[in-house]
Amino acid sequence: MTFRHGSTLVSLEALTDEEIQHALPCDKRTLTRPQLAALKAYAAKYGVQWRRKLADARLIGHDAREPDGHQLRQLRNTLGPSWLASSWRREPWG
Repeated sequence: MTFRHGSTLVSLEALTDEEIQHALPCDKRTLTRPQLAALKAYAAKYGVQWRRKLADARLIGHDAREPDGHQLRQLRNTLGPSWLASSWRREPWG
């Protein structure tokens, strides 16, 4: 199976998870395994208020200071801040 990546057709297997996610429409994007691991670690660190803490940290750029903060930043850039707001009543990992 091929996939258009920029102006080039490439094999889907040749793309990273992040490249695939960025190519998908916003409503079809999901967490990558590293993003999920970073999110679970963040939730374990901050407890029941993890969503509020992450939303606040994102506003002032402190999410990047966390361990695996680059994954948290990718999650925000890939899924958007509205994703976090829409997951208030459920855990995003099941």
